[in-house]
Amino acid sequence: MKAVHFGAGNIGRGFIGQILHQNGFEICFVDTNAELIQQLNQDGGYSIEIIDEAATTDFVDQVTALNSLSETEKVLKAIETADILTTSVGASNLVKIAPTLAKGLKKRFDQKRSINILANENIINASDNLKAAVYALLSEEEAAVFDQFAYFVNTAIDRQSLGKD
Repeated sequence: MKAVHFGAGNIGRGFIGQILHQNGFEICFVDTNAELIQQLNQDGGYSIEIIDEAATTDFVDQVTALNSLSETEKVLKAIETADILTTSVGASNLVKIAPTLAKGLKKRFDQKRSINILANENIINASDNLKAAVYALLSEEEAAVFDQFAYFVNTAIDRQSLGKD
């Protein structure tokens, strides 16, 4: 199974990527940080330090990365062949990735292949916001096709401090 995840930052790699990995997905990160993309491709994965009593480390492998600015065609192909799409780009950046998602999903839906899309952002209903940004780029006819194949699943990501009061 293949996941395409937009955003290779701390939440993307340290949380969503780890969950996808634990569930058997190969992960293709899409980001704009050229150094990070190069490192992920070179290493084929990355380590996560688990802050627990044993100070364990988990290695997330079966990882590739693409640059959304310079490898657009490869990103579109990855969207077309993915089993799931996820994001952690920051809520205000969802509108920036919407055009790429719309293009990739159009190709996919020509083949009548459905997909779940989860925007893992620090706001409620982030996937609804992403859906609205994508649909704003579509004709009514295209939106009707998307309704049959694109399932935008709402999630919410948050961090809490364990500080003492």
